[in-house]
Order: sequence, then structure tokens, then C-alpha cells
Amino acid sequence: MMKPTVARAFWFALLENAALTIVDADALYPSPRAQSLVVIAQEEVGKAVWVQNTFRQAWNDEDETPREVPELVMMGLHHLAKLTEAFDFSTISVQDPISGGHVDIETVRELDSDFLAT
Repeated sequence: MMKPTVARAFWFALLENAALTIVDADALYPSPRAQSLVVIAQEEVGKAVWVQNTFRQAWNDEDETPREVPELVMMGLHHLAKLTEAFDFSTISVQDPISGGHVDIETVRELDSDFLAT
């Protein structure tokens, strides 16, 4: 159980850890170990998404009622679950900066596949 203020700090720490792990991966590139760090960073993002999904409304409402993040309890040790969550988040969250609507990744891939490689 976490209070929303603690959850927000945990969420930020997860994202900060993911970002710093990517910096470390970049420093190790082209070593094969760099890819391992990228996977670890993705897992941190997956956990952050679970926390955000549980506490988003509480953060908006300034509700300090403690909550449990069920995914952390049930799937926190399952690598594939965390990676899937991070992947789904990254593809679902892409928005058109002009319309604010969601961008279809397949459309981007067809129109400019080089964009996705950067």
C-alpha cells in the first residue's frame, strides 16, 4: 500500500532510473551488454505505467487514500509482463502534436520508416 504522494515519488524514481540506464547503455554501445540495459530500462517504464494507472485519478483529485498497485504484486517479477506494458504504453501514447489524436504507428511506418529508427 502506498499513499499517492509516495507513489508519485516512486513513479518518478522508476522513470529516472530508466533514463539513467539508457545513458549507461549508450556509453556501453556497441557492446552486447548495452541491449541488456535497454531491456532493464523498458521494464522500469512498465512498472511506472502500472503505478501511473493506479494513481492517476488520485493525483488529479489530490486524494491521499493509500492504494496497492496489484500488477507490482502479481507480475513485478515477470519480465515479459513489464516489457509488454512498456511497449503498449510507447505505441499507444504517441499523439499527433497538432490534433492531439493518437497516431497509428503502422501509418508512420508506411510514411516514414526512418523516423521510427531514430
